Amino acid sequence: MVITRDLRLNDGRDLRIHDTGDGDTTLVWHHGTPQTGALYEPLLGLARERGVRLVSYARPGYGGSTPLPGRSVGSAAATWSTWPTCCASTGSP
Repeated sequence: MVITRDLRLNDGRDLRIHDTGDGDTTLVWHHGTPQTGALYEPLLGLARERGVRLVSYARPGYGGSTPLPGRSVGSAAATWSTWPTCCASTGSP
């Protein structure tokens, strides 16, 4: 099962998060582009078999995340600062 929720960022934008919510190890899946960050097979089955929790997010402007006009590839670094909050528990951040 995948839990999908929105994480409110400090700048007021929403970041769409996809999280399997369980596993002994957390793996952040940084997908290619364009892609919404949605977790799908075979990733889900392989992670489940290995006891891995998968977490991913939709990049700005994709799959439910608020756009960030003028963003660049380097803009992703600011997004990563939200991950400690997101990944600390399986509950809402």
